[in-house]
Amino acid sequence: MKKLFIILSVGLFIFQSNAQLKVYSTGVVETNDQTVIRSNSNHQTDGLDVIGTNTSLSNGTDLIWSCYYGSQPNNPGILTAQSTDGAYFSVRANGCVGIFNSSPGCALEVGTAGQSQQIKVNGSVVLTSDERLKDNVKDLSNSFNLLKQLRTVTYNYKMPVVAQKTITNTGTDSTDTKKPQFIPKPDTSGRIHYGFLAQDVQKTFPDLVYKDSAGIFSVDYIGMIPILVDALRDQKAQLDAQAKQIDYLMSIVAPTNSGPKKVDAIITTGLTETNTLTYPVLDQNTPNPFNQSTTIGYYLPISISVAAIYVYDMNGVQLKSYNITERGKKNIIINGSEFSAGMYLYALIADGKVIDTKRMILTK
Repeated sequence: MKKLFIILSVGLFIFQSNAQLKVYSTGVVETNDQTVIRSNSNHQTDGLDVIGTNTSLSNGTDLIWSCYYGSQPNNPGILTAQSTDGAYFSVRANGCVGIFNSSPGCALEVGTAGQSQQIKVNGSVVLTSDERLKDNVKDLSNSFNLLKQLRTVTYNYKMPVVAQKTITNTGTDSTDTKKPQFIPKPDTSGRIHYGFLAQDVQKTFPDLVYKDSAGIFSVDYIGMIPILVDALRDQKAQLDAQAKQIDYLMSIVAPTNSGPKKVDAIITTGLTETNTLTYPVLDQNTPNPFNQSTTIGYYLPISISVAAIYVYDMNGVQLKSYNITERGKKNIIINGSEFSAGMYLYALIADGKVIDTKRMILTK
């Protein structure tokens, strides 16, 4: 009897030493590294079922809970679910979650560089934007001019580069089962994608570009929305100003009840302060060519302080100037006796700016 007890004790010690699954009297189950658990196909259709039917559990109790402490120099995985194509769901020790990505570099990373994965939301995507959480709030400006500098492109994804050799070992014994290497699948759909190049965006909007630990750049496309709204507002203001100017010009050239167009009345009778253009105008001289005298018409609004008409030869040498003291629709007379026969340039300069330049021909 004593020998039988010794044999059973030794056998149990050997069994527990070599077993990959140990069940202790406390209910704790311990497994060796890389243990594979297979369900009986006669009872379960899934590879592994975790079923919780204990209604007495308190609120907030986790069905599955894990904890990883200690140094984490290589950011080991807390949870990895994978298929024969590699890791497709991974939770790292730093809390980063990857889908179609075994080494996520942020809170949630879907896919890897060169892949084209879709995220579908049957609802709303909501981003925190509470004013109370923000500081240094400033209005956007000049967005339209900045957006014009962006290059918009179409593109296809390149094939991803895999540096290591794939490990393939599908033995039936759990002791020789290996973790397959994660191999990112390339985008083989042939779809044409539309967007920006991150390096281009970085030149104009550097705060919308991010760089991960692998050196890959990403663009915050949602951050583009406020910039687009501001650009549309700028463009709307420009269109409104142009519409007002067009309406004013149309009112000038529209026929009046008495017959002639308003523009004809302006030229004939002169502009009044209540019916005036806001910018200077230089007319072509008449007659042209001329041999005795010619008339140069002009219009100056009352906002102009200093103005004059200058006459130049074709080499740009100034020959004569005529100071203008009157405002409104006026004219000056050029006497042909003051010049030799030839072609000349005359220009209207108001408040230090060249308004317009025209040619006139004098014959003898």
